[in-house]
Amino acid sequence: MSDSNKDAKRNFDKWYKDNKEEYNRKRRERYASDKKYRKRAIENSERYRKEGAIQTRGDSGAYRKYKGVQVRTFRIGEVSKMIQRSAQTIRQWEIDKLIPRPVFKDTKHRIYTEHQAKLLSDFADVTRNNRDAPKVVLQAAKRLRGEWRHI
Repeated sequence: MSDSNKDAKRNFDKWYKDNKEEYNRKRRERYASDKKYRKRAIENSERYRKEGAIQTRGDSGAYRKYKGVQVRTFRIGEVSKMIQRSAQTIRQWEIDKLIPRPVFKDTKHRIYTEHQAKLLSDFADVTRNNRDAPKVVLQAAKRLRGEWRHI
C-alpha cells in the first residue's frame, strides 16, 4: 500500500472514529426511509448468510463454514499474490491435474482455504526451484493431493 493510501486510510479511520454514532444514525434513518437501500441491504445480508461468509475489514480473505468449522478462505487472485504466481498458472495446474479443484464449488469463483493456500505456496516453491526436474514436481503434486482435503 502506498503512503498516500495509508494516509487516506488513517484519515478515514480517524474520521469514522469521531463520527461513528452520527454516521450509523443516518444509515439507520436511510434504511428506514429508502426502500431501494433497504432492499439492497437485505439482499446483501441474505447472500452473505447463504454463502456463510463474513467479510473481514482490512484483511484479505473471508471466513466460511466448511464441515461445520469456520475456515479462512481466499479467492484465486488473493492466492496468486500470496504465492507470487499468476491466477492463470494456478488454473493451468488444475487443468494439468497437478493440483485438485478447490473445495468451494458453490460459486463461480475458485475459493481456497488457508491450508490449501499454504500447500499451493509450498508447491509453487517446488516448481520454481525444480523447473528442469519434472519427476520432483510430480512427486510434490502427489503429496499435495494427499493433503488437500485436510483443513
